[in-house]
Amino acid sequence: MDTVGVRPLLVGADDRTGALESAGAAAHAGVGAVPVMTIETVADASIASLAGNAVVIDLGSRHLAPAGAAARAVELDSWPAERQLHKIDSTLRGNWAHELVARFHSAGRAVLVVPALPALGRVCVGGMVLVDGRPVTEGPVGRDAVAPPASSRPAELLSDAGAPMIAHLSDGRELGRWLDDPLGLAVADASTGSEIDRIVDGWWSRPDILLAGTSAVVGAAAAHWSIGRTEAVPPSPRVRRGVIVVCGSLHPTALEQVRRAEARGATVVATGSPIDDLTPLDVDRPVIVVPPKSAAGRVDGMTAADVAARLAERASVLERTSGADVVVAIGGDTAAAVFGPGPVIVGGTLAPGTPWGHRHADGRLVIGRAGGFGGPDALVELLWGTLAP
Repeated sequence: MDTVGVRPLLVGADDRTGALESAGAAAHAGVGAVPVMTIETVADASIASLAGNAVVIDLGSRHLAPAGAAARAVELDSWPAERQLHKIDSTLRGNWAHELVARFHSAGRAVLVVPALPALGRVCVGGMVLVDGRPVTEGPVGRDAVAPPASSRPAELLSDAGAPMIAHLSDGRELGRWLDDPLGLAVADASTGSEIDRIVDGWWSRPDILLAGTSAVVGAAAAHWSIGRTEAVPPSPRVRRGVIVVCGSLHPTALEQVRRAEARGATVVATGSPIDDLTPLDVDRPVIVVPPKSAAGRVDGMTAADVAARLAERASVLERTSGADVVVAIGGDTAAAVFGPGPVIVGGTLAPGTPWGHRHADGRLVIGRAGGFGGPDALVELLWGTLAP
């Protein structure tokens, strides 16, 4: 299905924040503005024709059954691109292993996995993903409310998904040998941005290999493509009137960020509570919409989607009545519901893992971020620092 045209870089991602994050990393690296499309809307010719040296497609597969996620991922191989990448969650959540194994079997192409995002403390050492020095399953992600990973070792997850052969690449020499004769799938260690750059430099001569990894890997690939090219850099956004934050994430990091923003002066309102007294907004008092306390705890994909839909409905009312300049969504399900199915044209990042862009339908400035990203004051810094007039 040739709907997106032959782009230099085509990236698949399993949820909306991951897609936006990848697009932000690519735009920040110099490819120009990057459209993010959903797999349901990419077949629309008017959407597929959106300009971009890179395009990111949100598969919406995070909460699907593994077979359904794999089937969606395989569709990406029918879309032509000079190079293809597959964004995976930096804490190994979701169906990424099944998706990569399916793409390996379907297209017969080797897969190189680089599961590291050093700027946010996620590295791969000895074949194990660590977050701030701890195996990922031993931290908050191991108790994720929807999709906790079963292992901190990507190779184990790939094996459980049916990968026939998996190599562990611990250094540049092992990477070079594997790239000379790539068989099956390989997981490469990386703990710094420069190590990711070297891995991408080696992969660049093998566009037949599917490169999978975090947004840091996508950004490194975009930076490599941008060498010797000059693209217009979109100006950073500024806020004149009001910010709406919609946080559906139950990650402890996100909850603490909301708590500190409320202490700083934000108004926090749960879905179902009155909002008549919250308008008009102003830049000194953002509004944060959160789920009711009853939504806390372990939930399945359907429950997460229902919570996100209710959050999006409340945010939509505030958008119409407040005249706010920007909507911030924290959490993948939340971003998908709040931003809607239409494209978002991403212009860059405000901080690691914090992309910004504009909804294609109405030009609204939107910002997305995963619930586990940033320190405890990250939301305060965004609202009263980065976005301050």
